[in-house]
Amino acid sequence: IYDEGTLIWSAGFDLRLNNGGSLTIETNGSLDDNGQVDANIDLLTNSADYIFDNEGFFSVYSIDLNNTDGSLNITGSSDINVLRDFKLKFDGISVTNNLSGILNVDHDLGLESDNTSFVNNGTIYVGHNFKLEREGSEFVNNAPLIVAVDFNLKGNNSLLTNNDTIINEAIMKKIY
Repeated sequence: IYDEGTLIWSAGFDLRLNNGGSLTIETNGSLDDNGQVDANIDLLTNSADYIFDNEGFFSVYSIDLNNTDGSLNITGSSDINVLRDFKLKFDGISVTNNLSGILNVDHDLGLESDNTSFVNNGTIYVGHNFKLEREGSEFVNNAPLIVAVDFNLKGNNSLLTNNDTIINEAIMKKIY
């Protein structure tokens, strides 16, 4: 999306990305769900690699990674706003967050399938639940991770490695 270009779509429709590639939003460009419910981004092709590079405005209802054994690299200097969920929904998906802006996930960030991995090198804010729920999944945290409500760490042989700061706001409210 070029400088001052805009992509807006309607409720109940998904922006489906097939066969890998990059979604690049340049400075002053805009990807905008326009406040629509279920205006989602779906990554679909198995074993495909994707890049989100955001230098502009990026707001979407949810992001679903359905690309078994594929990857997503998140980069850029501007915030990415996910108004609902960011989910790794199929086995073997890997995500690396190198965004220097904030990855805001208003509801759940979920590693919801087996053998998924997420390496966080940028600030993430999760407005509800962080879910590491399936077998053999791994989350490596190298930058601030703020979770408003719960950590669901139920996956057998799953691993949360923390090399920076994790804040659970629900616990902090109970302490003060």
